[in-house]
Amino acid sequence: MNAPIHPVVSRIKNLLGVKYGCYDMHRLLFDYAQGTLAPAMKTAMDGHLQDCRPCLDYLATYQDTIKATRTCCQPPAELPVELQQKLQQFIAKL
Repeated sequence: MNAPIHPVVSRIKNLLGVKYGCYDMHRLLFDYAQGTLAPAMKTAMDGHLQDCRPCLDYLATYQDTIKATRTCCQPPAELPVELQQKLQQFIAKL
């Protein structure tokens, strides 16, 4: 992925009319992935993602990581009542 751009490059891009780029995508990635960006910013980021495959790939990896951590951190499933009773009986015999 691209390294954060130098402030001078950012100013040049602004002069050329490029308001949002890879640096902004990296900086706003969490908010973008969570869907919490302001509508105008989201639209700008969507436009950037249409033309920037590296950022799109980076976003997909980020979203996969979010999904994996949510799945991993889910509370464990409850044991069926019958299994709980058998386990309690087994422990009581010890």
